[in-house]
Amino acid sequence: MEENVDSLEVLVDQSAHELSQRLQLNQTTSSSLCAWDNSVSQCMKRMEDLATKAVESHNQTEALQSMLKSLRDKEEELQQTFAKIDKLEAIVGVVNDTYTKVCQSVEEMEKTVYNSRSQKSFIRLKARSSSTPDIIQPYFPPPQSVDIYKTRDLFPKITD
Repeated sequence: MEENVDSLEVLVDQSAHELSQRLQLNQTTSSSLCAWDNSVSQCMKRMEDLATKAVESHNQTEALQSMLKSLRDKEEELQQTFAKIDKLEAIVGVVNDTYTKVCQSVEEMEKTVYNSRSQKSFIRLKARSSSTPDIIQPYFPPPQSVDIYKTRDLFPKITD
């Protein structure tokens, strides 16, 4: 019986050895492990690419935010400049109106002076013929009213 047990043990050992060679873990799972490794490698590469693109996107977003802030600042400066231009246009309009009124008044005075000289020469001829000279004072019409502005009223920041 002992021989039977020994022979059975030998038979079991041989069967186990034969089965272990046929059913080795590496041989059975090697293709699955290879596919798994490839999948993991591809996933890792995709994650690295995604991380790189996320960093690039973040950097571009920061650059765009900086440009956007700069554009907003420039837009505000432009609005202030346009407001100053509008004020200057109003001032130029007022000065132009005043200048036009002054020019009209000067023109009227020049006409009056010219007419009075013409009358004086006519009167001189007449006076030579008569014994008493007539004295004529030329009439100057009152000038048109104009608004006079002070520089500090027009440009408060310059004169401060």
